[in-house]
Amino acid sequence: MKTNTLKSSARLKKTAEFFTPMWLVNEMIDKIEEGSPEFFIDPDLVALDPTCGNGQFVLGVLNRKVKNGISKEQSIKTTFGADLMADNIADLMARILFWKEFDIDIFDDKGNPVPDLKHDGHDDDHSIYWLHENGIKDYKREYSCNGITVSIRQNPKKWWLFEHKYKSAKVSKLHYSGGGWNRNFVVADALKYNYRFDGNCPNLEEPKKA
Repeated sequence: MKTNTLKSSARLKKTAEFFTPMWLVNEMIDKIEEGSPEFFIDPDLVALDPTCGNGQFVLGVLNRKVKNGISKEQSIKTTFGADLMADNIADLMARILFWKEFDIDIFDDKGNPVPDLKHDGHDDDHSIYWLHENGIKDYKREYSCNGITVSIRQNPKKWWLFEHKYKSAKVSKLHYSGGGWNRNFVVADALKYNYRFDGNCPNLEEPKKA
């Protein structure tokens, strides 16, 4: 694992990725709250970021829901996200797990890794198409911060669905964290975007064997 690994400028140019700074996220959330104050108060209202990246808006929404008295568990349950890049979804799931279990955000206000974070590097192509075309069903990323290691792994039966587990000084064994929210955050196929966020996408066929 590497320390504080940023995405390359070549990749950001190729994918047109932009990670919204948290000050702007909060400003936009303030506008939503002014116009629809019930949005962050009603525990059953759902938020969706269809191009979530590594979760700047998602974390902004989660923090605002919690600030208004909604539990972390319920906040996550009613928040959804999708992105083309598998490493972004892995980053987001690790980010949520650190936030949920340990009150740590492993990315800073600009969406960059915090200095203490060690994690796998970002290659230029980690898209759903790259996973599919290369038959990759063992995609895995690890994140380590403050003595806690989180592992995000691709579900071997579903290209776009990921699972997570963590270990730390507080947890003596590798443990799958429950709650079912793994299915809330998926790697998306932008060409045929009709997800139900249940881990089932009919748009990708298994790669043909030679």
